[in-house]
Amino acid sequence: MNRRASFPFPLLLLIALALCTGCLDFTRETVTYRYDAKADTLRIFLVYHGIFGADGGADLSEREQSQLAEVLTGDRAFFFTNWILEYNRATIKKELERLNDPDEIAGKPAAIIAKQKKLYDLLLAHVRVDNGPFFYDADRRLCGAQRLTVQKISVLLRAANELIREDLRRGAASPDLEEGERQAALKALAKEGDFLRLTGNRFSLRWPITGDDFEKSFGQDADKPTKTLLAEFNRQGGHLAWEKGELFAHIGGTNSTPVTLALPVSQKPYTPNAVAAIALRAQLTVLGKFDAPAAAKVFIETGKGP
Repeated sequence: MNRRASFPFPLLLLIALALCTGCLDFTRETVTYRYDAKADTLRIFLVYHGIFGADGGADLSEREQSQLAEVLTGDRAFFFTNWILEYNRATIKKELERLNDPDEIAGKPAAIIAKQKKLYDLLLAHVRVDNGPFFYDADRRLCGAQRLTVQKISVLLRAANELIREDLRRGAASPDLEEGERQAALKALAKEGDFLRLTGNRFSLRWPITGDDFEKSFGQDADKPTKTLLAEFNRQGGHLAWEKGELFAHIGGTNSTPVTLALPVSQKPYTPNAVAAIALRAQLTVLGKFDAPAAAKVFIETGKGP
């Protein structure tokens, strides 16, 4: 999904960003989540359908095998975008180390640094990723599951919104910003309310973006894969629109009903080139059958999983 807006897309402020070439991929992802208000905990069950090496070789490349090892041994979870948008605990730790290095942050705004450190500290303290099993689906494609637990989600979102506001204020003051984007940012900052919000099980965001940028990224001028993805997002109850200089998007309802969203990810055809690496390098058994919807229901309701 192409994004031209000068300001970083807001979800990237909650998770680490890694751009990979020659990487593991999956054909589709299903995400099921539920907010436990009493515990202030968000539980997310992720299923990756059709996992394969994007290089297209008969076996995984060295880089792909390295990424597989990182997934198996570290806290990483991926969200719909070809293993690019991810929660990566190791990357967050490295970024926090950089922010604590006086030489690295010399001359940078103290307010931004403080808010970044606060958010990263919260992510490390309250986000946990647990790997579930690898398994075959009905078409004998390799799949995998993960359980992601976010405790004190309201505190984490508050910190993210504080960082977003500070970042937008700094960005709007930059002489390099186009005037249309500046006005969109200033209007968004003048409004009350959070940029990221979880109300019941509705996750919503608003973000300053010009009408031209919205059309290029998400509207009539967007590329075909983006339009297909957004059509599927809308069909499953999602909403994305532009109004008066802001993008508005949400998924889920304000009640206690869990939310499930399944979207296509890779446009490349599936190949079983990752199966051998799972069996040999990772020394894991691939289950012949696994009831992922049932496991998702148990986890989001109780926090327990296989």
